[in-house]
Amino acid sequence: MSGSWAEISDERRGLFLFLGVLPILNGLFDTLSYAATLALTQRGLRAGWGAVLYGLADFAVAALLFLALGATLVVVIAGMNVLSGVVLLDLVQVIGGLTDWRQYWWLYAMVFSTLLPTCVHFLIAALSLSAIVSQDKRLVIWGWIGRREADNLAAIGGALALGLLWFLAVALPVAAIGLLIWFGFGWLEWAAEGYLHWLARIALAVGGLD
Repeated sequence: MSGSWAEISDERRGLFLFLGVLPILNGLFDTLSYAATLALTQRGLRAGWGAVLYGLADFAVAALLFLALGATLVVVIAGMNVLSGVVLLDLVQVIGGLTDWRQYWWLYAMVFSTLLPTCVHFLIAALSLSAIVSQDKRLVIWGWIGRREADNLAAIGGALALGLLWFLAVALPVAAIGLLIWFGFGWLEWAAEGYLHWLARIALAVGGLD
């Protein structure tokens, strides 16, 4: 088996890996992420303020899938390296160089694609925070919108008020997350280094690292 792989050029091995194997694995985890997001979003839409909790649950699921995808890629590639008897992808170089996102942007893009449905769900869940405004004030806004054809001032006021309400509902959580990332950057860096070390141990256990 190794002889047949050894006779294949590096370019064709790369095409097999990057156009055949990796897209299938990535598509599988993307599908799982979409399924989880759809299920939690449907429940969240009927939960009022509980939509925020469903959004957080979706984020937790997406984070687990994100970590699992990285581990799965390492296991599959390391296993293929062992079974084929040739180096389809140098995991030592890849894992060691992941801190340079410019060199491995394609890998980051592939792995982070599992988070896209969660980002959409986050926006939907964030809009539920508009309920922080009392119902009587929201009814005033809806009344302005309802009179938009007969009253120009009501049309302008309704559009501005609704736009501001939705903007704040999304912007405030995003700002809070941004602050957490900013102040917790050191912890995130430590977690990323630990994750890469864990991936290296997985590859070593499978036999993909010398």
